[in-house]
Amino acid sequence: MYYMQVGSAEEHEVEVTGTSYDLQGLSQFTEYSVWLVAVNANGAGDATHEVTARTFSDIPSKEPQNVTVEAASSRSLIIRWEPPPTEHQNGVITGYKIRYKEKGKTGSTKTKTTDGNRRLFALTDLKRSTQYSIKLTALTVNGTGPFTHWNIAETFANDLDENRVPDKPINLRAVALTDHIRVRWQPPALHNVMLRGYTIGWGRGIPDVYSKIVDSKQRSYVIEGLEPNAEYVISLRAFNNVGDGQPVYEQVRTRPPEEAVAATLTPPVGLKAVVLTSFTVALQWTDATLNRNQYISDTRYYTVRYTTYSSASSSSPRYRYVNATDVTCLIDNLKPSTMYEFAVKTTKGRRESPWSLVVSNTTLVARPSSPPRDVTVVTIPDEPSTTIFNWQPPKQSNGKITGYLIFYTTDASGDWVMEEVLGDRMTFTVHGLTPSTLYYYKMQARNVKGFGPFSSVGNFTTLPAVGKSVGKPSGWFVDRGSLIVLVIAGVAGAIILIGAFVGAAIYCRKVKPQPRPSNVVGSCSKSNKPEVQPPDLWIHHDHLELKNFDKGERSSSPNHAAIINHTVVGGSTSSSVYSDGTLGRPGYSMPQFSSAASQGYNSPAENPYSPNPTSGMSSMLGPGNMPLDGMPLPPQPTQPLLGGLAAPPGPSQYSSVNGEGSNTLGKRSGNPLRSFSVPAPPQSAPTTPQPKHIVAVRPQGVTSPFKKSLTPGSSGMSGSAGPSGPSGRWAGPTMRVDSLPEHEEANEALLHGYSTEELSQEMANLEGLMKDLSAITANQFNC
Repeated sequence: MYYMQVGSAEEHEVEVTGTSYDLQGLSQFTEYSVWLVAVNANGAGDATHEVTARTFSDIPSKEPQNVTVEAASSRSLIIRWEPPPTEHQNGVITGYKIRYKEKGKTGSTKTKTTDGNRRLFALTDLKRSTQYSIKLTALTVNGTGPFTHWNIAETFANDLDENRVPDKPINLRAVALTDHIRVRWQPPALHNVMLRGYTIGWGRGIPDVYSKIVDSKQRSYVIEGLEPNAEYVISLRAFNNVGDGQPVYEQVRTRPPEEAVAATLTPPVGLKAVVLTSFTVALQWTDATLNRNQYISDTRYYTVRYTTYSSASSSSPRYRYVNATDVTCLIDNLKPSTMYEFAVKTTKGRRESPWSLVVSNTTLVARPSSPPRDVTVVTIPDEPSTTIFNWQPPKQSNGKITGYLIFYTTDASGDWVMEEVLGDRMTFTVHGLTPSTLYYYKMQARNVKGFGPFSSVGNFTTLPAVGKSVGKPSGWFVDRGSLIVLVIAGVAGAIILIGAFVGAAIYCRKVKPQPRPSNVVGSCSKSNKPEVQPPDLWIHHDHLELKNFDKGERSSSPNHAAIINHTVVGGSTSSSVYSDGTLGRPGYSMPQFSSAASQGYNSPAENPYSPNPTSGMSSMLGPGNMPLDGMPLPPQPTQPLLGGLAAPPGPSQYSSVNGEGSNTLGKRSGNPLRSFSVPAPPQSAPTTPQPKHIVAVRPQGVTSPFKKSLTPGSSGMSGSAGPSGPSGRWAGPTMRVDSLPEHEEANEALLHGYSTEELSQEMANLEGLMKDLSAITANQFNC
């Protein structure tokens, strides 16, 4: 509790634990201001509004002051006084009581009463030349105060003569200062003449420019407002009802102005206010009159004045004061997050310095020290599961509020559900409540420093569900709005899941590995010679034409040969397309380069690709060592060709078939992983491209996946005796292939129907075939 007297700067503090308190030791009939501040472990809160009250009046505690009594005539006395001091009046002075009696007599005291605003009273009907004892007291509504002591006065024996003017005053003295003159005198020497008062006159160089009338009992007067270093003439005369008496004069000069003397006490300088905590500020200043170490060796002390910025800006600021004996001071019990103004002054004995310059600083933020106020809950008729919370911010926020927490539950002793409100909002809507249910709630505020205290626990009951019974099946806590949200979320999730499956399927189809073609034809590699290189047969395969044949022709028609339409256009070869308009690989099998047993032959001699081609051809000879269908045997090669195969003697290994210029080349053995480029054969082949070629298809033990296996008895080989000799034809099954098929079924069969070893063998067969074709092309293009 804080209180102070109205009009005073001194503030008093009293610690109170209850809700009532009696202030003691106050002054009577005095107005006080009182306000309260609540304090807990977190600090002091905001102050209440000031309440002003006045104490009751009482009898005056002191007598009237400056009482004088003098004889006015032979039958009257005049009494003059001043009221008691203000702090001792204890109420409104309603009057004065005067008691008087003849000196030395008892029991004959008389009393007179005057108004409260009187300062003079005349006692009449007295005896001549008699002494009287007189005393008086002040009155209030509560009673009479103490009396003065007895004052003695004597009446005149005879009445004074007022038929003539008084004599002149005597002993006139004038003392001049810088801007005023003090005048003293004594009354006239003849006392039997009535004297009513004195007239004082003065002027610069001449008298009576200004005048002043004073009482006959007054013996001094101060003339003020004069000019320094100026000559003044002063006059004084007594007067009565007849007129003024003779004046007396005095001439005096005022003193010249004195130079301004510096104040001995200077205000402190360099005042600093350092904030330590949310409730404490440290002050430090410098006293310029002390030495460098600021050591105080005398009795001086310092007074610190401080208040809040809002109070300092008001018309009647309310300051607090703290005394310090050093140049530092610690101010505590301040309010958090509040701006304060500080000033200090020096006091030494009865002298004081002016206040220093004002400095200000703001205390640190602290967590709220009071809960949110006026918390109310409003239910919505059409939405029984929704309520609206409204509140007011805490009274002691101790900083900017950054949010609120709302707690609610159906069991006050159990767990609480928390809703967070961001910012300084003062309303919030809570959804998902159960209709017809009693809820308990409480709130707390927070700022950057932490959470404030909880508000008192309140309760509310939600409205019953619209169009339904009050009770609900146990476990059902989803209202209509939440159900719609769940349905929308489920549909969206299903759409996203289906889209993910479709995207995964498309991706898998795109990244599915494609089977590697089994009949890729390699191009000729570069030769060391600078001649023109042969064209890439794979690039120009569109002119290569193989006749189609069905499965029956492979197994039952031994009299057909594989015929290839080969046309040279502009120095390059191209393969034609199939009759059905598609490109693909031919359906013939590839020879193997492994042992004779792996090729399906009983001995190396039966292998037509062995180094000895004669033994390989024996299987194709008819009676009389003649080839089948009258085909002559090719001559023995004189030198090896293409890694171990013997080349036929003579100028060329090609022969004309049926006069069409078709040639065939036997298969050469070699490393299946070598390059497709081969050396050029002897330059004896005809340079003119021929439109047709006969290609012999050799049966083997493990056939290509692109054709069915041939019977062992159908294996054969065609050859030619020379470039101009008659051409023979192999009696085995023949076929016409128009293009190189690349059917998807064949790719699948290659992927899923054969092992790695079989694929390696097929690649070796393909390499041998490409060597044959490269040799033919190299011979035609002289490369």
